[in-house]
Amino acid sequence: MYILTRSKSYRYEHISMRAAHLRPCSLSRYTTAFFLACFFTLINIATVCATEEGQAPPARHNISKGSAYLTQEEQHWLATHDKLTVRTMSSWPPMNFTSPHGEPVGIGVDILRLFEKWSGITLQIEAGPFSDNLEAVKNRKVAALMDVTPKPAREKYLHFTRPYLTIPHVIIGRIDGPYYHSEKDLAGKTVALEEGFYNILYFQKNHPEVRITKYPDTKACLLAVAKKSADAYAGNQAVANFIIAQQVLANLQVQGTLKKPVSTLSIGVRKDWPVLAALFDKFLMDLPVVEKQKVLRHWVHYEQSEMRKSPLRLTEQEKTWLETHKIIQVGVHPFWAPLETGAADLP
Repeated sequence: MYILTRSKSYRYEHISMRAAHLRPCSLSRYTTAFFLACFFTLINIATVCATEEGQAPPARHNISKGSAYLTQEEQHWLATHDKLTVRTMSSWPPMNFTSPHGEPVGIGVDILRLFEKWSGITLQIEAGPFSDNLEAVKNRKVAALMDVTPKPAREKYLHFTRPYLTIPHVIIGRIDGPYYHSEKDLAGKTVALEEGFYNILYFQKNHPEVRITKYPDTKACLLAVAKKSADAYAGNQAVANFIIAQQVLANLQVQGTLKKPVSTLSIGVRKDWPVLAALFDKFLMDLPVVEKQKVLRHWVHYEQSEMRKSPLRLTEQEKTWLETHKIIQVGVHPFWAPLETGAADLP
């Protein structure tokens, strides 16, 4: 065994641990530098050759070195697809909907933005009714759609990712009406359901005694129940709670839970792009729990956060009007509590 020690004359002496009588040898610092330069040059040549033999060049994505990894096919797919169109629902808050400015927003949109950063792909997000979105992916006009539940009938034209969210389905009824514990209590009743949603087929197949009225979206369904045009609504609990609070539907309440499996929300990818489905899957596997919880927390408190974040925009004419009208008289309904009241003992 030998140890290298450096002398003041920049020479290296070989000192034996077993035999001190061995003759020392030396290398000049210039010779050492020459060998080091040759070594690193060989490394660079080997790297270039490996790339030419099929190794993927540095990618533009930001994929973690943790749980997710990409095959050469997936890396090539990313390198040849820099922009995709994905559909989201336009009236299904807080999952996906359109803002007052007409922009797609919601939990699903935020998750797609995280996929953009992860993959390096630019996504064009378009909002529309679920049935239109499903048809667009089925006909391969767009790459994928959000908020789709995996079903055997849909496997003919869609690849499904792992679920990114699971939410129970509940029954919504009026506070002053009957309490519906389960589907059996809805026999002979009119239930409002969204056009194109799987719950229509579920009730038709498993509970034909329930009368179904179709509406364009969840908001329309809940308004129908609130106005007594329907007896109840059955659907996604998170969406129903959000709309009830947003629309101040004070006469509605969550009642029973459907006896079917919870709502499983996945990304549906066009059938001829299995590699994209695999990429979405690896993204969801690689997505940190902290990032996902941050998205969910934001939309749970959407109304408050948006009010704090978005300043009130007034035109110059509106500002002038407010300046010249310091006192404004407003009439209220004296017997419409809790929205309005004229009771003298209330603040």
